[in-house]
Amino acid sequence: EITFNEGHADIDVRIEGDTDANLFFTDAGNEKVGIGTNSPGEKLEVIGNISASGDISASALILKSAAGTGHLLTLHNTTNGSGASIHFSDQTNPDQTGTIDFLHQDGFSQGGNSTFVISSTENDMVLNVGGRILATPHSSNTEVDYGFVDDIDTGMMRPSANTLRLVTGGSAIADMSVSSFNLTGNLTASDNISASGQIFGGLT
Repeated sequence: EITFNEGHADIDVRIEGDTDANLFFTDAGNEKVGIGTNSPGEKLEVIGNISASGDISASALILKSAAGTGHLLTLHNTTNGSGASIHFSDQTNPDQTGTIDFLHQDGFSQGGNSTFVISSTENDMVLNVGGRILATPHSSNTEVDYGFVDDIDTGMMRPSANTLRLVTGGSAIADMSVSSFNLTGNLTASDNISASGQIFGGLT
């Protein structure tokens, strides 16, 4: 074992490279290490890229960036094969939930403009979910629970428990429950309509 500064002196150590004056820097007073910087803000701060051929383990991962400076996290597969994925795994409890949360810490980005987006440059992108999709309803005809990016007041929502509603243009078109189907407006059919219960309304 080789020990440096065993006497605990407050003396910084700096190793220069060919063009990097702070290739390796130890801040003894604050007990921090910098690579590419002489003022590390954390226990280890690296100015530059990091490459690892093995796993990187951490109790928590926090990515910080100023607004508008690009992606915080990029998964890039250089072999054009499988493997660019995010995997949620719990070793002991099969009922644990893996989540991706979008949290606001200001009062100006709430409402309809607050959006978590999954997008692709491919027009025929498919979102394949090998399980259930659960949504928290907010009972709004103008911003439906399941809608379209360019037409947020058209789609499907849940106005109350055990009820589904079809909405177009912000107006309720049909409400469906286990015992009823209520339609607002005209119904045009090119074939037979069959019902196991009664049909109310004007027929033409």
